[in-house]
Parts: sequence; structure tokens; C-alpha cells
Amino acid sequence: MEHQLNDRLEVIWMDAHSVSGWTDEDQLQNVINNEGMLAMITIGYFVCEDALYIYVTQTRDTKTPISRGNVFLIPKGSIQKIDLLSKTEAENTLKGV
Repeated sequence: MEHQLNDRLEVIWMDAHSVSGWTDEDQLQNVINNEGMLAMITIGYFVCEDALYIYVTQTRDTKTPISRGNVFLIPKGSIQKIDLLSKTEAENTLKGV
């Protein structure tokens, strides 16, 4: 699915994480069996994408041109699912968004 600027998205992606300190085989196996991959959920406004990342912003203003805050880059290889969310009633009342 191709996303449009400012589409509201819910992105489920797998986060990288580490085990700090010394870990023996039993402890490592316990981490693998009990933790595995960490699924993360990010909700934001679509900005753009390139070959490696999807860019979403968590905050935007209502002016044109739009200013954005907290732009988040999610590696495409870690993305499990992207859902398009409907606009809120407040967003629907704003002109030019």
C-alpha cells in the first residue's frame, strides 16, 4: 500500500535489543526462549519513505507548510505490519490537512 503525506499510521515493528554483561549458555537460552524479539507499536503521521526507512512524525502543526516534531525512522526490514488509521473528528474539521 502506498501511503500519502500525513496519513495516520500504526506501525508494528520488531526492535533490536541486547543482554548486557556476561551470559552463559543457559542464561542465553533463557533469553531466547522467554524474550525473543520485542514487538513495538508506533502511531504517527506518514512523512515519506525511502529504500531503507519509513518516516513518521508524532507531532505536527496545522499550518501550511507543516512543521513536524519527533520524526521517527523505522527500518523497513523490521516492519511486521502497517495499518492506516482513520482521521479523528478534530482532524476532519481542520482545513487543508
